[in-house]
Amino acid sequence: MKSDDKNILVIGNGFDLHHGMMTSYADLLCFYINIKDNTKQYDIDEETKKEVLSWPSNSFFDYFVSDYEDRKNVKSWIDLEHGIKQYIKTVIDFFEEENRKIRNNDSKAEIGEISYQGRTQEIAHMLINSHALGKTDQRRILIEKKFITFQGLYDIEEILNAFADELRGLEGIVAYYLKEIEPNIREDKKRYHQFKQINDIKPLYIISFNYTNTVGDLYAETAPDISFIHGELSSDNIVLGYDDNKQQEGDIVFKKFYRRIIKNTNTIDERKTRDSDGGFIRQRNVYIFGHSLDISDEDILAPLLEKHNTVIFYRNDTEYASKIKNLFLLLDKDKVIERINEGNIKFERIQGD
Repeated sequence: MKSDDKNILVIGNGFDLHHGMMTSYADLLCFYINIKDNTKQYDIDEETKKEVLSWPSNSFFDYFVSDYEDRKNVKSWIDLEHGIKQYIKTVIDFFEEENRKIRNNDSKAEIGEISYQGRTQEIAHMLINSHALGKTDQRRILIEKKFITFQGLYDIEEILNAFADELRGLEGIVAYYLKEIEPNIREDKKRYHQFKQINDIKPLYIISFNYTNTVGDLYAETAPDISFIHGELSSDNIVLGYDDNKQQEGDIVFKKFYRRIIKNTNTIDERKTRDSDGGFIRQRNVYIFGHSLDISDEDILAPLLEKHNTVIFYRNDTEYASKIKNLFLLLDKDKVIERINEGNIKFERIQGD
């Protein structure tokens, strides 16, 4: 099939889920918990099982599994991004407060010995799962000396560097699950085929927020050019992190824009969205399939939504309402209303879901 030189397809994890893949954040956590608790049998060998059971040695993974088992209200990769953001904020705020106490001689504990007692649940939870910082027991964590300055303060920069290493480890866990495990445990393999609704788009260009290349595998004839914004499994450069406009000292290493540069992931091919003078090509048609429109991807989504005719696919009424709400976070209220009323932004229900 010949690609339509006016069409751009933007896809998120919902694209993979529509094709029967078990690639959600909840799928990853549930798989691990089932292995740990031996509540479900999978066709995996003992070596793989041993690898999976080692995942909680990662501070982030251990924290998120514990959080999921407590609340069970996380589902998407956006929940993971929010979790990373909150975790790092808690780390920074906590050690800044500890340093303030030390400077003011308000600290009752020895430097490097931090008790969980009397802490908020969130701080205690963070400390218990912070394997990168030192040894823990049932009542305290003993911070390694390398995280303490010669002035007797906690070295927040070194602490954040340690968690940056942990984030790289978490990226490795996600990549291992998606590459080595998910294809073997997928339950609805019959859905792994082309869908006419997607096939009919025939895009000139695809912007993928996924790590997998499902669109290339299934729609090779109509997927001539793909940019993997958050990295690709085959390139071993997947990106986890978060984005926001607020910045705490040292947390830039956890921001997605920073990690995309470090990992050398794809950027938007401006030749596909702009004319020779650098202005947006207004006759492009953008189709968004399986992306939540979360504000964390504002830098990429907002310009497309503002300038191009857009069709947003949704599964059900709940998702339809959620996408409209997120639109108002991505764009100015009046702009959203104007573009919907003028037919520049349209919604289409996903068929066969």
